[in-house]
Amino acid sequence: LVECKSGYGLELDTELKMLRVIDSARKSLPIGVSATYCGAHAVPKGKTMEEATQDIVAVQLPKIKQLMASGDLQVDNIDVFCEKGVFDLNSTRCILQAGKDMGLDINFHGDELHPRTR
Repeated sequence: LVECKSGYGLELDTELKMLRVIDSARKSLPIGVSATYCGAHAVPKGKTMEEATQDIVAVQLPKIKQLMASGDLQVDNIDVFCEKGVFDLNSTRCILQAGKDMGLDINFHGDELHPRTR
């Protein structure tokens, strides 16, 4: 099994393009492919963390859910980069919960660059 992630587009069209390529690979390769949506890999230039979180939860995830329901796309997991200067704990929870609510398995990257303090 190999995991493939989106997450470098940071906007809906490019994220969907990456997820479709992953889905195509899943169908054509002789190995298992686990598709992970990682639209919360970084905060897009020109947006705040809050705006990026809202876009993911209110725009990107509903579109992915629609494509999954119609059988046009298969996504297995959701991933968030929870890190100082990227997505904070509250945004991470919000995004992961939205993914979980649509049936995705959740994981996240945290404290890779800076240790979290209370």
